Formats: sequence, structure tokens, C-alpha cells
Amino acid sequence: MVELEKYLHSVLGKKQRIRPYKWHDLLDFDLQKYQSATIDLFGVDYLLIKITDSFIHVQNIINDIDRLETASSMRVVLYFDKLKSKERTLFLEASIPFIVLKSQIFIPRYYVSLKEIFPKENEPITLFSPADQMVYLYLYYQPIRWFTGAYLAKVLDYTPMTLSRVLTHLEGIGLVESQGVNTAKSYQRISLSAFYEIGKKYFINPVQSKVRLPKFHPLIQRLPQAGLKVFERFSGVIRDDTIHTYAICHTTYHQAKRPRMNRFDQSSDIVEVEIWKYCPMILSQNGMVDRVSFILSLRDYPDIVVQRMLDDLEESILWE
Repeated sequence: MVELEKYLHSVLGKKQRIRPYKWHDLLDFDLQKYQSATIDLFGVDYLLIKITDSFIHVQNIINDIDRLETASSMRVVLYFDKLKSKERTLFLEASIPFIVLKSQIFIPRYYVSLKEIFPKENEPITLFSPADQMVYLYLYYQPIRWFTGAYLAKVLDYTPMTLSRVLTHLEGIGLVESQGVNTAKSYQRISLSAFYEIGKKYFINPVQSKVRLPKFHPLIQRLPQAGLKVFERFSGVIRDDTIHTYAICHTTYHQAKRPRMNRFDQSSDIVEVEIWKYCPMILSQNGMVDRVSFILSLRDYPDIVVQRMLDDLEESILWE
């Protein structure tokens, strides 16, 4: 079970203790063919059942799970070294928790369904993912330099797996350094100037797409300002072609009920909403999107005046 412990630690960012199931010999004889152990997942003890058969009869295993859970008074989670796609689908449809080593974790009770193809070890990143950039910017704006993955997961509402991947990326390109092991592991952000100089090589535009909505729609309330209206606030230059622009996280936008635009709506009655790849609310400052993301959102804007102002704003950031 050592390999499983290492895999769970790398994905969840926390060591999961696996112990032999002490009542194994009291199980029905035909159930003793399974290797059994106990494991704590998300604060709940599970009976871990390792399936080693080369031929897997899914329905028989599902029937055995009912008996194992009755005998142990614990939920069962299956463990496989490998599992074919068809068999995975059957377990998923039956909502059976399972783990496939270095491939997938499915715990439906906690809405956890993690499946990923692991990159080659030490494979360098070329650009930030949205989660990478969100964590990077949060660390950039925070006065603290020491932190833990669990703290970031709670504050930024990311899963332990996502935070583990992000911190691996940031550490791999020299933005953070780690100390300790397992649950005692903590991270330190490097000096702020170096943090920015290294990180800016990997920046992405946060804007995924744009839509226009009626300005009095409830979705607009409390969203941070973005786009050229923020440009006006920084530069003092009033533009005739500017409409009010706001930023919203893509998940929030797609979960919300949105009205259809009436083709007779006047331009004064609408606003533009930028749908962002990460949450602009968490990073917002004084009712506006954060400055670094603001610069990145307008880097492709075809106006030399805007681009010069962005250069000046970026220079002021570096000297703070």
C-alpha cells in the first residue's frame, strides 16, 4: 500500500494513513480473498479493498461490497492498480467509490471525481493555467510569505488536488520554496520583485469571453469594474466609446439565470461583462479588478494610448 499512500499524498496534498483491517479474518470466507485495510479519506474511515483479479466481474464485486459494508459497518472504497475504461464506467454509474493508482480517484459522497493524465516528471510549464495564475496573484498581493496548501485551498475554494498541482508548478519554476513533509509541509514565496519578474513570463489573459447584459440585471450587482472604465479611473482620460464593464468568474456566470438581450435595448441601458477564467472577486481592489489582471485583460487592445498607460501602470507596480 506504500505506492497508494504516495499517490494520494501527491494528489491530495496530505498523507492518508492506511492500516491493516484488524477484523479481516472474521469476514465471510469468500470475502477474505480481498486484501483489506482501513483508510481515512476526508475525515471518514473507509474499508479499502484491493482488487487484484486480472478478470474483473463488476456485478459480483458490487454484490460483495454490500456484504463488506454490512460486516464492517464502514463504507467501501475499491483500489486497483489498473482498470479498463468499460469497468470504470460501470463503477461510476453505480456510484461505487474507487481509486486507480496514478490515474483516478472517485468518491461520490464528497463530490470528488479526479481523473488526470500525469505529465512527465519535472516537465516545465510554458504558461500559467487559470488556477496557477489565481494562486500566483493571491500570493503576490498578500503580505504573508509563509503558507500551507490547506490554507490556500480554504481561502481560494480549490480542491486539495488542484492546489497540489499548482504548488508543484510554482515550485518547479522557482516562485515558491517548500519545507517539511506530509501534513507539516509549508511553502514560502520568494522576494516580491523576483516573484513578479519570473511570474510575468507565464501570464495569461484572464478574459475568456464577453457578453452584454441589461445594466440593472441582478447579476451585475457587486461585480468589480473592469475594462476601459478602469482605464479611465487610472488615466483620467475620458473616452466617448466606453461602456461600463464588469468581470465575473465563468462558473458563476454559467450557473446564473441570464436574460436575453432585446434588440431594441439602447446602448445606455447595457453593460459589458467579461467572463474570466478565474474569480475576479477574490482579487478585486476598491471595486475594481486587480491591477495585474487588468493589465493582462487589455494587452491586446488596439490603442497605443491604452498600451502606454498599461506600461506606466506596470512600472508603478514594480516599484511599490
